Amino acid sequence: MAMILLIIARGGAVKQVLIDSHIDQYIAGIMAESTLSPLIPTCLIAAILRVAIRSATVAGITAAPLVAATGVGPELMVLAAGA
Repeated sequence: MAMILLIIARGGAVKQVLIDSHIDQYIAGIMAESTLSPLIPTCLIAAILRVAIRSATVAGITAAPLVAATGVGPELMVLAAGA
């Protein structure tokens, strides 16, 4: 149980670092100007984080909220981040 909590906390910490450094606003600006479906960049962001951090759970927890402001259903964002 402790390992699960530590993994989830690690994902929350990485997400907060990205938010505090205003990367979330940068990504939102790019997404607002893009004609792509927000699901594609979500999948790409999660894949980049997966390679960099080496944890699928942390990548999913971090990527989905970064682009959740686009108006797409949260269940689709979670599926895209997990894919």
